[in-house]
Amino acid sequence: MQIVFCMQSTAQDVSSANINWGSILTYDLGTSRTIDEDTQVKTYSGDSIQWVAANGAIKYSFKISKVNGTWADVSQPGLMVYEVVNNNLRVWCG
Repeated sequence: MQIVFCMQSTAQDVSSANINWGSILTYDLGTSRTIDEDTQVKTYSGDSIQWVAANGAIKYSFKISKVNGTWADVSQPGLMVYEVVNNNLRVWCG
């Protein structure tokens, strides 16, 4: 399974802060399917990520293995990709 989250941040250090990202769409790279769903992705200081459903239930927890890229000025469009692994499942979140 490969999943992409598209999120926006303002005025925060996305590589080291604990951040709650809101998401209304999930794109599954494996099926090329876009899923309309209200979720949150919580990043914890570049260490781990939780994908949380609208009802607060944790869908997945991931350990971040690598952060690709930097986002120096979050007031401008940017991209960081979190490479994570969970039970031999490799996911890129960015």
